Amino acid sequence: MTPGGPEREVSQALTPGLDLDEARPCDQVGRALDRCAAADARAGDRARYSGAPAPREPSGDQPLRVLHLLPTRGIGGPERQVLGHLQTVDRTRFDVIVYALNQGRDACALAERAAALGAGAWWRADGGPFDWASVGEVVRLIRSMGISLLCAHGDKPHFLGLITARRAGVPIVGWVRGWTGETWRVRLYDRLDRRLLRYMDAVVAVSEAGRQQALRLGVPGHRAAVVHNAVDAAGLRRETGQSVRAELGLGQREALVVSVGRLSREKAHMHLIEAARLMRDGRVDAHFVLIGDGVERHRLAAAANAAGLSERVHFMGHRAKVAALLREADAFALPSLTEGLPNAVMEAMAMGLPVVATAVGGVPELVVDGETGMLVAPASPRALAEALSELLRAAPHERQRMGEAGRERVACHFGFDAQSRRLEALYSDVVHGRRPLLAGAP
Repeated sequence: MTPGGPEREVSQALTPGLDLDEARPCDQVGRALDRCAAADARAGDRARYSGAPAPREPSGDQPLRVLHLLPTRGIGGPERQVLGHLQTVDRTRFDVIVYALNQGRDACALAERAAALGAGAWWRADGGPFDWASVGEVVRLIRSMGISLLCAHGDKPHFLGLITARRAGVPIVGWVRGWTGETWRVRLYDRLDRRLLRYMDAVVAVSEAGRQQALRLGVPGHRAAVVHNAVDAAGLRRETGQSVRAELGLGQREALVVSVGRLSREKAHMHLIEAARLMRDGRVDAHFVLIGDGVERHRLAAAANAAGLSERVHFMGHRAKVAALLREADAFALPSLTEGLPNAVMEAMAMGLPVVATAVGGVPELVVDGETGMLVAPASPRALAEALSELLRAAPHERQRMGEAGRERVACHFGFDAQSRRLEALYSDVVHGRRPLLAGAP
């Protein structure tokens, strides 16, 4: 196979400077389709499934079948978006199926929850960055189930999805949620992903900032659309859980700031800890609760201890349910250096919390400065400290006003019903070749 299009981009991303017109294809990428065929012969039926719909050929009088391909370690942001979509999609018109590449040690929670919602759900253990066997399985699934559209979430699904879509003869939609550059390996995958986006039949960004980034990477404007993340505000408010104030021994009058997110460098929790130090030195008495886990946890804990904040900064680890924690807080903080459209901020706003956040990615599309919270420059602990200090010193009714404005904004603009209507319009546009995308959508 002579590499061209996405195969050329993959080879150049993985082996910079390689002259593809003179050199043999990259061993890992240039022979991708040959490896897929060999993997097909070895793989057998390795995917596990539950709630599977019946095989059929594509038909105009049946719901259009759409397959979502995504990696998963548990129920995080992208998984919650897919599950929320499954609950609100019009099933008389669309049959949405999930194929998960499970990176966790246990059974796939995403597939189990999708099946519980009545959706077809397949999963298999993630076979690494060049998992050719999964390509063969997904091709067979597309052909046997009469699937008309493949939706891929993340760098690996984008890469494998492009090969799969070509083999199966269906269009592919890629999702842009941002790139973290967390490690050298992730930076390599991010680089490859950015080069492959232009070959998608459509690209969905979760924010207008993400769409503009995709355009700068060469995605034509008529093939790029915005479909915002969403939140189940009513379901979140129904959640119950243990009191975080009781767990930490805090009184109701003590100020409490919550931050939810993966503990990794791009989330910049180190800046939040420095802001906490500045606030203490400025005699603003507050406790900080960090919900989440990650590679930075030990470094962050050491920094908090070194600053004398061990009794003020509390690391609570991963929590499956955060509503009870948000319900008792006075403010929410997001110190990130990069974001797509953060689910954590939407959840905080849905719970009526005022938000102090860095103005990165799609955050300004969520937080209206001075109305639902405050926006600050990224990488500035002092700006973060000043905004949080101002908010905590404000009268309680002022924080409540901001929180209520945020709750109303999320309810009006970031619900799953509205998201599913836009996705349904997108599915139809891509399958029927209509451009520009979502021209007639709300």
